[in-house]
Amino acid sequence: MFAALVREQATMLAIALRNAVNAFNTRRVVLGGFLGDLFALDPEPFESLRSGTHLLGAQMGIEIVEAQLGHSGALLGAAELVFRPLLDDPTMIGTAERRGAAVSEVVRLRRHEESELAV
Repeated sequence: MFAALVREQATMLAIALRNAVNAFNTRRVVLGGFLGDLFALDPEPFESLRSGTHLLGAQMGIEIVEAQLGHSGALLGAAELVFRPLLDDPTMIGTAERRGAAVSEVVRLRRHEESELAV
């Protein structure tokens, strides 16, 4: 039953990737997190992407790789978001006024992202 579920999900992912590859004409697909795990568990549905049969006239197959960050990618992205004001202006560490500005910027960015998700 587990193998059938994995096959079904891998097939759906392969179809979605085929559409993305056709739309963006890419040569490499990087799968991170659980998508990389799904690919590792059942790579067979992805063979049409590798062999070049995904697009008429395609000269080269698509390279499918797992992300180097593994399951930490989303966490690292979230950490960068929190520290973005500091990374943009490392001199802000010195004063309480600057620290308050950094916190305000993080709150503003978070609200902006939440409003984009709500749309």
